[in-house]
Amino acid sequence: MLRWQIAIQDYRGNMTIVHKAGNLYKNADGLSRWELANTPDKQAYVPLEAEPQIPIYGMNIADIGTELFEEVRESYKQDKNCHILTFLLYKDCKDTSLVNELDEVWKESYSEGRFHFFYGIIYHRTKHSFVMTLCSRLLINTILHECHDRIYSGHLSEDRTLLKVKNCAWWPSWRKKTNEYCHTCDRCQKRNRSTGKKFGLMIHIQEPKSPWEVVHMDWVTALPPSGDKSYNSCLVIVDRYSKSTIFLPCHKDDTAMDTALLLWSRWDKSHKVPDFKVGDLVLVSTSNFNNIKGPKKLKDSYVGPFVIVALHGTNEVQVELSGYLENKNPTFPVSLWTLNPFGAFFFFIPLIRL
Repeated sequence: MLRWQIAIQDYRGNMTIVHKAGNLYKNADGLSRWELANTPDKQAYVPLEAEPQIPIYGMNIADIGTELFEEVRESYKQDKNCHILTFLLYKDCKDTSLVNELDEVWKESYSEGRFHFFYGIIYHRTKHSFVMTLCSRLLINTILHECHDRIYSGHLSEDRTLLKVKNCAWWPSWRKKTNEYCHTCDRCQKRNRSTGKKFGLMIHIQEPKSPWEVVHMDWVTALPPSGDKSYNSCLVIVDRYSKSTIFLPCHKDDTAMDTALLLWSRWDKSHKVPDFKVGDLVLVSTSNFNNIKGPKKLKDSYVGPFVIVALHGTNEVQVELSGYLENKNPTFPVSLWTLNPFGAFFFFIPLIRL
């Protein structure tokens, strides 16, 4: 209300405030009042016949008993690190010789000021929460059982179990221990199913006996544009035998045909040419071929892919032609470096191995 008075004080004496009723709520006075409690001291008190009943379908209350705290205090006497921490925190001692006797994980947390001592219990501080520190294997298994196996826990996932343990207790390598506990849970292993796609079987790659017999290819993308053609990717070819590499600049949006043409156009003559096999898919180059039905000038263009159905030595292959090449001789010589001086020259490029 004060803000309205400040806003209109400059117009005081030159304006008239008129109430305008709303369309939805006509009785503004009734809506502007606070609700009064129905108590006997009020004039409009109406006695109730019975207390209102609130239905409760289920309630779960869990708390840590005093017996657990006593077991934690007793376990500190059996552990070296907790016994030293109890003395340092209770006496507020700064003895560096005792601090150096702590294990590395405990020493690091102590140097960061994460340990606090209340009522005989060592608490570990993580940001805005304090949880008690455990050292006994029996108590650690009890906490894990309560956070994962109990009825109110419900065998939750690893992440949710980690969250419950994080808000309950701390000990060194508690994340690793919790993950191992969830992985070895008998009921979880029997009931939980993998919902993802099954992994494929591993395929053994036969070790080559000579260089450039087996090669591996991969693309390196997201590179800054460079070169006269603004290349933004790189095709990396690695020889499995000699571990030699070839780096070919390319574009990220290159198709399979572009990659095949790039590979064979930049392939060094000293490298071994991969052998053709029956079932390979190949592209056919129709350069210097003019007596063909359909397109007249097919220089530097390719058709296919066609399937290799037979091999005739190492220099000729037989493919299954289709379309306007169906009437042509399906057997062609293989050459990767020079154009042969006959009328129909076909340039074969392996595209995909079946």
